[in-house]
Amino acid sequence: DLTVCFQQTLNFVERWPEGLFIGTHLWFLYYLMIISLIFIAAIQLFRYLGLTGFFANVLGAKYMQGVVLLSVVGISACCLAVMPHWTIDTPDKSLSLNLPVFGLYGSYFLLGCSFAIRTSYLAVSTQFSWLNLIVLVCIVMINSYLSQFERQYAHEYYTLIKIGYMLSYASMTWFCIQLTLTMGKKWMSTPNRRVRYIADSSYWMYLLHLPLVVAIQVLVAELAIYWLIKLMIIVVATIVCCVLSYACLVRSTWLGMVLNGSRKHR
Repeated sequence: DLTVCFQQTLNFVERWPEGLFIGTHLWFLYYLMIISLIFIAAIQLFRYLGLTGFFANVLGAKYMQGVVLLSVVGISACCLAVMPHWTIDTPDKSLSLNLPVFGLYGSYFLLGCSFAIRTSYLAVSTQFSWLNLIVLVCIVMINSYLSQFERQYAHEYYTLIKIGYMLSYASMTWFCIQLTLTMGKKWMSTPNRRVRYIADSSYWMYLLHLPLVVAIQVLVAELAIYWLIKLMIIVVATIVCCVLSYACLVRSTWLGMVLNGSRKHR
């Protein structure tokens, strides 16, 4: 009940910073910060050594985009394969680096850097193709089918099935990224105040939404209503609280400047 929930919150505060990341998305920001610092240091080193032009030329070589994509899919599949379960780990219990998680997100960060260096990569990747969409649907179906074998350790082809699952999972991730980029380019590439507002508020919503979701779940858990209605209440109430708090407490304040850069005027 609410009393127990409140007591658990007090216990957490008393133990802070122990378990700081548990049940939050802060662990991802921690990894993102480390990956960003590593890439910034690498870029500065390449500039100092005069190698930026060399790497730009390498990325511009024929078929290099395909090599980069296959490398990212391969690295992410290998990282997934060494995780204890067939899902992505959430290393929220320690500040020690989880190398498979670090390698997984680092590989996609590298993909983003290649898009920034060679904008032609992004142009090609955001071209809509029915074939890509069909391939994505097929991969999702294959991945869903293979997932049922996760705990069937005695299966004759368990290792092969796991390899297939990891490859399909990594490929599915890339095709989902490509579809998202394509949709963004098609419907959000022109200036739009509403889209700009949503983009500005998204970081704050990302940071705030999880504790709100948990709190609202507790409040509606005992209501004698259909589960889908409860879900809609949680989603709508969370979005409203996040948007209102962003508008009142973040957008035109120093916090908004910290989160989004330049301050936005009302």
